Amino acid sequence: PNWIKIERFKNMTAGEALRRTLGIADNAKVVLFVHRLSRRKGAHYILPVARAVTEKLKNVIFLVVGTGPEQKNLEFRIQNSELSRCVRLLGEVPNKDIPRYFAAADVFFMPSEEEGFPHVLLESQASGIPYVASGVGGVGEITPSKLQEYVLSGRDIAAFSDKILKLLKMTREERQEIVKVEREWVKQYDTDAVLPKFVSLFQ
Repeated sequence: PNWIKIERFKNMTAGEALRRTLGIADNAKVVLFVHRLSRRKGAHYILPVARAVTEKLKNVIFLVVGTGPEQKNLEFRIQNSELSRCVRLLGEVPNKDIPRYFAAADVFFMPSEEEGFPHVLLESQASGIPYVASGVGGVGEITPSKLQEYVLSGRDIAAFSDKILKLLKMTREERQEIVKVEREWVKQYDTDAVLPKFVSLFQ
């Protein structure tokens, strides 16, 4: 499998600092998208889902990290709509800074139309951030059984937004249960666990 250095994603206080830098209120909810801005990665779902979510729950910010062929289209549509208040296109972010963005988020969103073994979902789990994702490629396989309801077989705007809203509205206790499940599950993908498997291929 792909692997992750879990230790990189344990500093959750970095998220608080980033939120202050970005001017995000303490009581705001953050939905994060980190991927190439292409239709293959589902970038065209970001705005309709953001609209559906923010119509039902105020004070939600969608942070979009990445660049790609859909960027110009997203910029144009945001500038010409009320979504400029709740969607921020942040462009490319150095990989070393990615943990800060996960730490600043409440929910991760991955509406890809195609995937293999998405590393971003390992990063989300290592950060203890629940996610809503398309059930493509190996997504279902690397998602804990208790969180399978957030892996969607279709790419329906209403389904995406409903699951994101459910996660954003969960209680502190419910969220802590997800954090516990994710961080325990992702241990099997830590570098220390995966490296011996690769080494054994050559022995």
